[in-house]
Amino acid sequence: MFLVANGADDDEQRSRCLVQPRESLVAISHDLVIQPGSWESSFAPLKKKATPFGDTLDSIASDLVAATAAYAERHAGTRGRRVDQEALWIPLIVTAAKLTVFEFDPKEALVTGRVGERRRLHGANCVRLRKSFLPSNDERNSFDSPSHFARALERTVFVVRSEAFISILRSLRVPYQFDSSGWG
Repeated sequence: MFLVANGADDDEQRSRCLVQPRESLVAISHDLVIQPGSWESSFAPLKKKATPFGDTLDSIASDLVAATAAYAERHAGTRGRRVDQEALWIPLIVTAAKLTVFEFDPKEALVTGRVGERRRLHGANCVRLRKSFLPSNDERNSFDSPSHFARALERTVFVVRSEAFISILRSLRVPYQFDSSGWG
């Protein structure tokens, strides 16, 4: 289950992924438009023993983000002569679980401590889990402010129902070329 505020859009297309611009030897985190749209959440409350291994969706997504970054770093330096094309890495979890989006009024929840009457459940084939995933202690010490730290580490992980995986994979689009002129 993923929590979203009332009025959230089920057609969010913004995603923060790793991109390697043309002529670059490094992959950077950047906001992109990736279609098709889906719900976006930053919170998926699960019991501690969410999987047979005791992992929660957050810990699985965090490991996936770290592995994706490691793969992108390794791949970035070994692209050979294909530097005329951008590269994009999208962390994706495929699950047999039913994906549910729980839409609620956060103001009411803050006041009463309950989700209240104005809540709705939606089934979904894909949800974007967007949040800051914690790095190692060495990486934490390299940032000059907490907000810069949080923003730099924010990533989007796509969580996809296995039944919809092929159709979503076939429909993924990045509708424009990357403009890397302003990227350091």
